[in-house]
Amino acid sequence: MRTAKKASASKAIVSAAAAAARAAKAAGESVKGQQAAAQVAAETAADNAVKNDMTGTLKPFTRGNIKGFVADAMTQLKDEL
Repeated sequence: MRTAKKASASKAIVSAAAAAARAAKAAGESVKGQQAAAQVAAETAADNAVKNDMTGTLKPFTRGNIKGFVADAMTQLKDEL
C-alpha cells in the first residue's frame, strides 16, 4: 500500500511540475525559469500530498526526490518537442 501511494503521489508531483514548466515556457521563460517554476510546483505538490495523506503512510519527500521530480518533468517537456 505504501509503495502504491508513494508512486501515485510521485506521478501527481511530476505532472504538476511539468504543467508549471509548460506554463513558464509558454510565457517565454528561459530553461532556468522553467526549472524554477517546476521546482516550486514540485515542492508545493509534495507538501500537499503529505499533508493530505489521511493514513500517515507518506513521509516528507527529500530534496533529492524533488530534484528527481523536476528532472522527470523537464524530460517530459523536452520529449514533447
